[in-house]
Amino acid sequence: MELRRITLLLALGATLSAADPLEPAEKPKPKAEAGATVTVTAEAASVEVVKTPNPVRILDLDRIQASGASLASDLMAELLPGQVARLGGVGSQTSLFLGGARSQDVVVLMDGLRINEANLGVDLSLFSLEGVERAELMLGPASTRYGADAHGGVLALYSAGAAPEGFHGRLEGGLGTQDMLRGRFSPAFGWQSGWVRASLGGAREAQPTATEAPFRQLGTFLGLGQQWGEATLLQATYRNTYSATPTPYYWAFDWNTFAASRAYAPSRESRARTEMASLNLRTAWSPHLLTEVVMGRIEVDRGMVADPYPYEPKSRRTQAGATATWTAERWSASCLADAYDESNWSTDPGKQAYARHLAGALEASAEPLSTLRLVGSLRHQRDRIGQENTPGFQETAIGQTTWKAGVNLLLPLGGRAYMSLGTSFSTPSLYALGANQAAGRPAPGNEQSRSLLAGIGWQAGGWSLRAEANRIAYDALLQFVPTGMFAGYYENRTDVRIQGIEANAAWNTPTWGLEGFLRSQEGRDLTLPEATQRTVFQNRPFFSAGLGAHAALGDFRLFGRAAFLGHRYVYSDDHGGVVPERTHFVDLTVRAEYRVTESLDLLLRADHLLQAPLVRADWESGQDLGRNNVAVLPGYPAQTRTLSLEARYRF
Repeated sequence: MELRRITLLLALGATLSAADPLEPAEKPKPKAEAGATVTVTAEAASVEVVKTPNPVRILDLDRIQASGASLASDLMAELLPGQVARLGGVGSQTSLFLGGARSQDVVVLMDGLRINEANLGVDLSLFSLEGVERAELMLGPASTRYGADAHGGVLALYSAGAAPEGFHGRLEGGLGTQDMLRGRFSPAFGWQSGWVRASLGGAREAQPTATEAPFRQLGTFLGLGQQWGEATLLQATYRNTYSATPTPYYWAFDWNTFAASRAYAPSRESRARTEMASLNLRTAWSPHLLTEVVMGRIEVDRGMVADPYPYEPKSRRTQAGATATWTAERWSASCLADAYDESNWSTDPGKQAYARHLAGALEASAEPLSTLRLVGSLRHQRDRIGQENTPGFQETAIGQTTWKAGVNLLLPLGGRAYMSLGTSFSTPSLYALGANQAAGRPAPGNEQSRSLLAGIGWQAGGWSLRAEANRIAYDALLQFVPTGMFAGYYENRTDVRIQGIEANAAWNTPTWGLEGFLRSQEGRDLTLPEATQRTVFQNRPFFSAGLGAHAALGDFRLFGRAAFLGHRYVYSDDHGGVVPERTHFVDLTVRAEYRVTESLDLLLRADHLLQAPLVRADWESGQDLGRNNVAVLPGYPAQTRTLSLEARYRF
């Protein structure tokens, strides 16, 4: 009932905001058109990156296209080595460990709407980049802006904005080794007050070991924008992505010996369809007041083919939110309301797990000096979690208040120092609630964390330097307490600390550039003995590094990138538990681009140059174990080296 009321109020607000304001302001712009030095994710109001205390990375269309990525998982794997883990080759399940936090601690947004699967987190391989022209990464606690599950940060994707008047577009196609075939058609038509965009793209590529079928993916996008008067902008988008990913690797479990052995099924694959629609209405009522209403729905339908352990989760979410922001010369204030209803089920739609959320938040910023900016925010959220048509399962109601504060200081000679701290939370999983009810235990509470981030940077001419440190202290993580064979309950008691430090240096000129980073990170469970504390920090290397370079030679452009991932702890089915992985993984990519005409580019790409081919027999016998540059996670071989040629035509 609460959700229905808030949705009706938001819909009413959207209708009212369509009216012409008394004092027209500058036309609201699509968020994808924000400048490369402006963030539209870190705060309620757009702000220059050098003025926000939240660490932000911005990727524009050129950077996204240069990656050659067709899925969000491909883009993040290239841009965040050491913070992305993939279970195998192209299209395989991919988790993002932003800032070293857990994979379930990152909120992913598409045009302001959460695309995390209900009660299941997010798999980046499920989402196509069709129509996406901007991506922003925000590190650090974000629950005051985006609610639960944002201990580590946010990945925000934004759809393409306005199109020039007339008919325009892009046509791309490519082929290569590993049975690779890619294509994309992205037409657009613009008129004086609006535009319509579409995109249709597909990809095919064989996995690192032989399977009956290759990876296949097809994505569609449709976007519409219409300006009403001088102060109101309406945007509507629709997306549909289908993917089929061979997953031949699995471990057969022997219930008599409680041991797992390697098994290979070349016909085994996962299939998924993701569909979402969104509506965004932005109105500038005056030069100082801007309102935004966002509504949308997302559905994810997954399944396994030829799998001895069938699993077919389905998920859907309906969401609505509204923001009103008042800006003045040296301060701003925003009021936010957010509501969403989500559910998921496996085989019986009648036994849906559901969660209903309702939240309100306030955010304010002030600039007492031209070089000093302060930001603070507060949010309260109410959650109701349960499962329909399940005898004995009682609904759980829980609330949480979170806060965040930050300071940004501009220093002489192009320097900058910034710091932010705050709290975040996540609601208990449905599995944890069910386990406790079955054991006659009270429902566990929210997982909670405290975070601190600090950074310093300098930019002058073509030089830029940055160093950032982060720490997340989890105060109330859920821990399973066994009470017998396959029985137990959950308690909020684990004390886990995750921290990292990263240094980045770059030199860029119009003709060439060089960029490198170093990152050290670790996690500890302080309730465990010293020798085993770091086993909680799984799938993330303790040390990672990267180096990239580019050069322009007339009509030629050259790119190169290398990433190094060091030792880490992993869960290994081969060993039946958490073990240290003492191999390293290096990913090397080079690309060459030639501009044939103003409208036509040719690209030659060589990816994953250090990943040698692996045959089925080697995997089944375990010969991949202990070898460098084979897998990011043991038992799931990374994509092997590929060579491809691509053409891009603009009209």
